[in-house]
Amino acid sequence: ENIERYIKEGGIVHLFSKASKIGKELEKISISNQPFEVLNKEEMLEVEPNIGSFDKTFSSGIYFRNDATSNCHDMCKVLEGILKERGVEFFYKTEILNFKTENDFIKSAITTNGETITADYFVIANGCDAPDLLKHVDVKCDIFPVRGYSYTFNIEKSNYAPFIGLIDREKRMVYSLYKTYLRVAGFMDLGINTPDKI
Repeated sequence: ENIERYIKEGGIVHLFSKASKIGKELEKISISNQPFEVLNKEEMLEVEPNIGSFDKTFSSGIYFRNDATSNCHDMCKVLEGILKERGVEFFYKTEILNFKTENDFIKSAITTNGETITADYFVIANGCDAPDLLKHVDVKCDIFPVRGYSYTFNIEKSNYAPFIGLIDREKRMVYSLYKTYLRVAGFMDLGINTPDKI
């Protein structure tokens, strides 16, 4: 589908200021069976030279060579186009109010504009609003809202931005370069689901 051009390969490095803090992370990673490499300072600089320009000194890292980064908005727009070509119909600005069920199966969805959408299967994928929607069919869903924060810089003329994805595990900061933009993401609020509570 030619979506590779929207994905920035090269891997992601998880950064640590002290090598002693990697041990616990390795226990978690071993469960996922994801290939990785443990790097010392010199090896990290070979993978991503611009780590050396950071104010903070990192002694070691975990490198996921097969990982990649992307822009979620661009990727969704591309997938939308692909699905439309395959005959998928999108209902924009349409809210699901309730479901019609039969023998414990959802048969159709009732929308705000009075339409009834029928389907063989329904996938609920509306994030932290899913519990309220699923109450109509007596399904418990333990999802709660999480709001993250990020800042995007135009770094077209910068020589210090990282070329691959970086994660500062101690500060819980993520750095991702996409085209000429560097996105930095960090802390988050838990349990907030309204835009006015910042």
